Amino acid sequence: MKKGQAAMEYILMIGFILALLIPLILLFYNQRADTALQVRSQQLRAVGEKIVDQAESVYYLGEPSRIQFRIQLPDNVVNVTIVNKALVFKLSTEAGVSDIVIPSVVNITGAVPLTSGIHHISVENRGGYVNINSS
Repeated sequence: MKKGQAAMEYILMIGFILALLIPLILLFYNQRADTALQVRSQQLRAVGEKIVDQAESVYYLGEPSRIQFRIQLPDNVVNVTIVNKALVFKLSTEAGVSDIVIPSVVNITGAVPLTSGIHHISVENRGGYVNINSS
């Protein structure tokens, strides 16, 4: 076997390995991004359900019931709004902004922080509605 022929075989082998490896790396990268988005969405949904559950509990306990608890918000939360009987999170994704809506059976109002991390939330019954604030 000649030196030039052996070098050509090594180049072909490296080319073949790269041809298989590059699509696998791209597939792994895309799968990782999708999984991270699903985890953030589930975390945000769990936080929203906890806030709404606590608000409903305080409402049914009557005025002037109040409770404080901690939540941990994930990254990429763009906006949080409380609309009458729903808590709406807007989550930034690679495809745009996604809404996560948590409905409530009681009237809720107030504000939830936007920054990621641990926050202390205060939920207080004020008669006909429940006020939600970070403390």
